[in-house]
Amino acid sequence: MSEAKFDICSTALTMIGCSPIASFEDGSAEADVARTHYESVLRGALTVPGAQPYRWRFASDLRSLGAPLSGVPTAKWGFAWQLPADMLALTGVYVNDRAIPYARFADKLLCDEAEGVVAEITYRPDEAAFPPYFVTAFTHELASRFAPALAQDTADGKRLFEMAVGFYTGARTLDSQQQPPKRVAPGRLLNAWR
Repeated sequence: MSEAKFDICSTALTMIGCSPIASFEDGSAEADVARTHYESVLRGALTVPGAQPYRWRFASDLRSLGAPLSGVPTAKWGFAWQLPADMLALTGVYVNDRAIPYARFADKLLCDEAEGVVAEITYRPDEAAFPPYFVTAFTHELASRFAPALAQDTADGKRLFEMAVGFYTGARTLDSQQQPPKRVAPGRLLNAWR
């Protein structure tokens, strides 16, 4: 079952003894606090969960950048490219499956490649794509933000954040298992060992 943002917020709210919400516009203090914090906490959870940078597999994508931009200053680089509007973090740039040097300036990517540029990004997926292990950790982090604002309980907020960090640790482990381990390339050390 996929979670909707209001289900996630309602679970976080009930963790601190507050009433659940059905929308961000219902006029309650809970809805106001949830509306204020939800997206910013989510963006943080997708890029730096529990204050530890991590790239979630379910929120990663490869995007072709199309054609280079014209009329954009490129300084020492040959070409400028428009980065995806929904990008939260840029984690790599490739041409023909080869990592290339690049620089990022605001929403532009600069590199020396004229075609076939692909960006590896973290983006904000729909809640339906969130795996259960992420929802659990994220819900605890939300509750940790809601506790001081709604229950005036900073100690509970701290306790919930510590729980979220623990859940993020387990979630990162599960998420990292969503792809096979990288093979070690044979080299001189491996050949000498044989």
